[in-house]
Amino acid sequence: MLERPGAANNLIKALSQVYRYANEYDLHNENPARKIEKLKSKNPDGFHAWTEKEIERFEAAHLVGSNAHLAFALLLNTGQRRSDVVKLGKQH
Repeated sequence: MLERPGAANNLIKALSQVYRYANEYDLHNENPARKIEKLKSKNPDGFHAWTEKEIERFEAAHLVGSNAHLAFALLLNTGQRRSDVVKLGKQH
């Protein structure tokens, strides 16, 4: 999972919880997940949030009525995940 360090670290966290449960109920006597070193993230500072100036530049380049502007407006104004915006329709 070297190409996805965040997913690898999340797996270590989940396994650690499973072993913690097992230790608590005497099903296992140690937590080997604690010994695994976490991988460094490719982007330790997180993702860049757009500035107001970048938003204005995008809106100037993609006029109202374009698919790009619609997607941008939905993502910016609804607070939904990208996967949820894709599913939005007239019924919403």
